[in-house]
Amino acid sequence: MKTRSNEEIIVLILSIICMLGLFPFAILRFVRGDFLVAAIDAGGFIAASSVFIYVYRTAKTVFAGQLLASLALSGMVVNVFVLGPADLYFLYPVIIATFFLASSRLALGFTLVSLFAVSIALIQFVNLFEFTKLFLSLLACILFAYVFANQRNKQRDELIKLSSEDPLTGAGNRRALFKRIEHLISSHKRTGEPMSVILLDLDNFKDVNDQLGHIAGDTVLKRVVTATAARIRATDDLYRYGGDEFIVLAMSSTEHKARKLADDIRELVALELSGFAESITVSIGVAQFVQDETAKQWLERADRAMYDAKRAGKNSVSVQAQG
Repeated sequence: MKTRSNEEIIVLILSIICMLGLFPFAILRFVRGDFLVAAIDAGGFIAASSVFIYVYRTAKTVFAGQLLASLALSGMVVNVFVLGPADLYFLYPVIIATFFLASSRLALGFTLVSLFAVSIALIQFVNLFEFTKLFLSLLACILFAYVFANQRNKQRDELIKLSSEDPLTGAGNRRALFKRIEHLISSHKRTGEPMSVILLDLDNFKDVNDQLGHIAGDTVLKRVVTATAARIRATDDLYRYGGDEFIVLAMSSTEHKARKLADDIRELVALELSGFAESITVSIGVAQFVQDETAKQWLERADRAMYDAKRAGKNSVSVQAQG
């Protein structure tokens, strides 16, 4: 069974809530002869159903969430214009839901525009005192929701960063690496686009830790990441694979292109560490992905290539062919 993201689950659940909330009102209002509002509710039901089907099939949530939020807010505004304050109280949960469906800033914009649109309708139905109370309560709801959503998003982003980034070097961590590799292998089955693994292992790194201490060793690791990140392309990804091992996932790269990239990285690392730890170099293994290969097999070939580079005298690059 497919595992769905939190964003998908939120949009799907809120779509269902919209459908369940709108359908009975559409029927009731149609029976009572409120055809205009019944048509609005029916349109909202159809829109929510369409969003549900779209997200369920495609797993794309950004546009779908924004669309659902804007339609729900628009529907509430129209209802207030037609029915007056009677339906206003449904606007409060819609405001809160908007901050789950869209980014904090976009949701703030949506809800403030809706507030001022509703205000135009309210001023026609209630006195100034009642209008002020309703306006301020809606504004407070919007601002509280914004602050909460903004803080929640910051915490979420921090957790995502902690779960996917190596805290010392800033490179991706092992968990993020394997997640990315599985995604790339799945995509490769559809596109056939070449891709290669570049596995870097530091030469003589233990000597730095033993002679200069672990702080110096940490500095070496950071500098290796700095040099490597400066050379790879925006489409490539850099990960810390182990203690002093790093992996570059080189997109759209045959083993020939990947080897050239690996050589450049090797030279840049030596330059970055010159004068600090001149004995530190990198041995690099390269392996282009082979159709129907598993992630483990792919990485094992890169690992064998790296050890070939070690045996060849270190500070070199070796390519591992299939087999």
